[in-house]
Amino acid sequence: MFKQNESYKNYIGTGVDQISLRSIYGLLELSSESSEFIKSSEVLIEGELLRIVIEAHKESDLYWAVVRNSIDDYIGWERFCRIGTRVVYKNNSFSIEWFRNRYVDQGDGKPKKVYSTYITKGKGFRYSMSKFKNEPTWVQEQVAASEEKFSMLRERAYYLVKLRTALRTYKRRCAP
Repeated sequence: MFKQNESYKNYIGTGVDQISLRSIYGLLELSSESSEFIKSSEVLIEGELLRIVIEAHKESDLYWAVVRNSIDDYIGWERFCRIGTRVVYKNNSFSIEWFRNRYVDQGDGKPKKVYSTYITKGKGFRYSMSKFKNEPTWVQEQVAASEEKFSMLRERAYYLVKLRTALRTYKRRCAP
């Protein structure tokens, strides 16, 4: 089990008491506590990343619910929403994407086929709202509201991945 930081401080210094304490504190015990720290940190980082993925899914669900509920409030082209979003978590990689749907007539009374084109995000954590300028105002407003939350989640995930990478480097440095 981890020693409390205050307990560790008793081992630091050049006095006779500190030297005596360090002499009975084994290297295996130090190594074991470092390994435990690394394992615990890995679990905590992965758990937080999964919580961010869930938050992103909830925001995506909210976007889709608003779109479904808002369509009936408009007429003509304003009623039409071509913008969608999805959350991807695969192989420890996380992304939140926007896409634009287009509908192609299949003829012979068949339903239209949907093709999706992913919208490029560009640099940073946020999509530029200029990517959505040709959409109805209500869609732009909903995208902006969702993107506010999404950009914050992307940034949090980015720093967690940086922590995970640093922890892996630290783990390699601790290996005997």
